[in-house]
Amino acid sequence: MDQTKQPKGNFVGFGNRYKQANDKRPNFNGRIAVPGSEREFRMALWAGQDRNGQVMFTGRTSDISTSDTALEQIDTMAGVGTDARMLAENNLKLAPGQIVLFRNSYKDEASPARPDFYGRWNPGTGDQLVNVSVWARKSKTNQAMLTGQTQYPLPGKGLEEAAQAQADDAALAGDELGLEEAVRKARSGRT
Repeated sequence: MDQTKQPKGNFVGFGNRYKQANDKRPNFNGRIAVPGSEREFRMALWAGQDRNGQVMFTGRTSDISTSDTALEQIDTMAGVGTDARMLAENNLKLAPGQIVLFRNSYKDEASPARPDFYGRWNPGTGDQLVNVSVWARKSKTNQAMLTGQTQYPLPGKGLEEAAQAQADDAALAGDELGLEEAVRKARSGRT
């Protein structure tokens, strides 16, 4: 299947300027979108280390989409039509609204366009986990930020293989330029 025709969503995270050493505030705040839709959710990410000592992020997204209408948000608050449940893939289990990002060990000098991080997100829709590919960038004020995209996984692909295929297709399609546009839109408050 040609992954460039798969529905995609945006991801953007800005460094939390209020974060202090050893406090419980997230390292990054931002937005993430369900692939192929306008549904965006607020997101918070905390930096940590995986078993190999590599940087990883764990986080949460809001239960309510900021792009839903007021009545849709109220329905979500009341639990109307909720299919949210724990989803699992291989050894990874994510509760609704949970996100995890791992350092991409496939990125090297020979493949600089590949994302810096890859992972999964459970948007709480009840159907499947969503691939997340993320690049580390600097903002206009030279602060660390994260930009990327979401996409549904390809059938038969594991977590790392799917992230690799998604990154390669994104680089070939020139989607990194689209990510920069997503950052500009996020800053201006447009979706």
